[in-house]
Amino acid sequence: MEEIAEQMQNLRSKATELFIREEWEDSIDAYSHFITLSTQHQTPSDPDQLQKLHKSLCIAFCNRDEARFKIGYLYCALQDCDHALKIDGTHFKTLLCKGKILINLNRYPLECFRSTLIDPQAVENSEMVNGYVEKCKKFEYLSRTGSIDLSYWGGSGFQGKAPELAEHVGPVQIRKSEISGRGMFATKNIDAGSLILVTKAIPMRGVYGEFLMEDLKKIGGGVVEMEKALKLARDVYGKVVKKKAMRTLLELYIGA
Repeated sequence: MEEIAEQMQNLRSKATELFIREEWEDSIDAYSHFITLSTQHQTPSDPDQLQKLHKSLCIAFCNRDEARFKIGYLYCALQDCDHALKIDGTHFKTLLCKGKILINLNRYPLECFRSTLIDPQAVENSEMVNGYVEKCKKFEYLSRTGSIDLSYWGGSGFQGKAPELAEHVGPVQIRKSEISGRGMFATKNIDAGSLILVTKAIPMRGVYGEFLMEDLKKIGGGVVEMEKALKLARDVYGKVVKKKAMRTLLELYIGA
């Protein structure tokens, strides 16, 4: 037992060091090894030791979720958040990271950020937390109503950073056309000039886009392996490709 405890301590120290140095991939591996060791061996009978183990596991899941978030593995990061919150449902750093992940997934977790205010750490981070609360309120409203005004940005000649927008889907749906392929169709009459869709773009220009589409077609074949498609897209573009966006892409280009 002492040998295992020493190994776990060394792993935790190594993982923390890698995390601080922002070596995300290596820190994920180290934390994964630590979590596996911690959960596979006998649970300590001593209450103090058990509490220490739970605290270490919570921090390990929390730091691994942040590392995964940094490199774009959002769904895996979200799972780690849930594991950490099962251990400590009010863990400030985990709640904060979960909220940021959900925003990146175009979900606006107002209650998640409000829950962080229970933690004493919220006092010194209140400005940041309140900023996220207001951001969630704004994005939820924009997503629900589609009331987006970019006239001020256009009036400046589109100078500076593009404004942050919430995703919005109006009265449209993607379905198979009776004429050919798939496309976007209105579900009701739409007035001219109405906003029907706001979403983040996936770059498909040039030879990389052609290669990606060919490989996506190969991956398809009835049952689409989403994780393979996502990995392929990340390899091509080196950035996060959301499952929702990828699913839409696949619906447009690959027959069900």
